[in-house]
Amino acid sequence: MTEPQLVRFAKDIQLEAHTRALPAKVQVLRDAVAKATGFADGAALAASPGYSPVPRRSAGWLTWTRFDVGNSLGKLTKAFGSQSLVHRTSFNGLKAMLATGVLASTERRTTMGIHQDVGTSESVDKLTGGASSVFLRVWPSNSAPSEPFGLVWDQPERLLARADYYGANGDTFGAVNPVKVDQYGAKSTRNPYKIAKFTSSSNEVMFADGIDLLGDEGPSRIFCANGTQCDELRNMLQAKGVSTIAGKPIEEVVAVWKS
Repeated sequence: MTEPQLVRFAKDIQLEAHTRALPAKVQVLRDAVAKATGFADGAALAASPGYSPVPRRSAGWLTWTRFDVGNSLGKLTKAFGSQSLVHRTSFNGLKAMLATGVLASTERRTTMGIHQDVGTSESVDKLTGGASSVFLRVWPSNSAPSEPFGLVWDQPERLLARADYYGANGDTFGAVNPVKVDQYGAKSTRNPYKIAKFTSSSNEVMFADGIDLLGDEGPSRIFCANGTQCDELRNMLQAKGVSTIAGKPIEEVVAVWKS
């Protein structure tokens, strides 16, 4: 063999060795995670109803499921009680989101070609690291928001089964940048049960990249200020061929806010 052929041959041997070893590596890692989380072994973990190693598509991006949440959805539902996850915006904001079908982060909007200054605090978020996420807030389900436009998830566990979120019981602009984390006081957490106890009116829950608004992760309610606006949104969705969101008819999802 020539030298380039020998190099390629050696790489092929390495690749084949890594490929053959991968199942064993997965088993070792799964067994270790199972032991750390109270399962008998990796097989027991893999057999649990909330376990899924396969990524899911959400608005063009991939998300993974947290088995610890997936295995205790009823407990998490009880922990949230009468609270929801809310994203507040303007009527024009609602129309723009539903036109694309996604609530997208600042970074993702940039790659989608959407102009700047659409979000509330884009410049600050870029410094804190929050620009890679979308922001929701824990809010009492029947409490009137300050703006009459927004998205509501009345089953927060549908989103909190994802593996890519974190939250803070205060406004930190989604800080993950170590230089900025201590500046805003509130510490972040990935524990959904701590998030369920958030009480600050400026709390925040950040989800990476974005949320598919027209699929299984779609909101329970999309609220407007009046019937005319609701009709406009419903007509826009129907023109896109959307008749249901997260299993509910759009006539039930899109509605005037009622506490």
